[in-house]
Amino acid sequence: MILQSHDGAVHLLPAIPDIWNEGSVTGIVARGGYEFSIKWKNGEVVEASVLSRLGGNLRLRSYNELKAANLKTAKGNNPNILFAKPGIADPLIADQASFKGTGLKHVYEYDLATRAGGRYTI
Repeated sequence: MILQSHDGAVHLLPAIPDIWNEGSVTGIVARGGYEFSIKWKNGEVVEASVLSRLGGNLRLRSYNELKAANLKTAKGNNPNILFAKPGIADPLIADQASFKGTGLKHVYEYDLATRAGGRYTI
């Protein structure tokens, strides 16, 4: 609900319940040795702090735009081996299947180059 690290990235607030309109969390650890503190309001990230224990590229995913001078729009696969995506077969979808009304939210993806022991504010 608050943080998910899979599919090549760390997703901030991927499934925050509406009842948790605002809040914060500290000390939550994601794949790759990244420790996060996150503040949110109206279901959107307003501030995040990251401690990189191992260094390397951190790919961040969010439903709202994130602002920081050191963030770059993500392109291609994440070069960090700790975020390698497993090979997954394409889903089988029946010709009669209807996906009307299943629109997905827009996702922003960013890369942040980190060094071991570095702390970054977003």
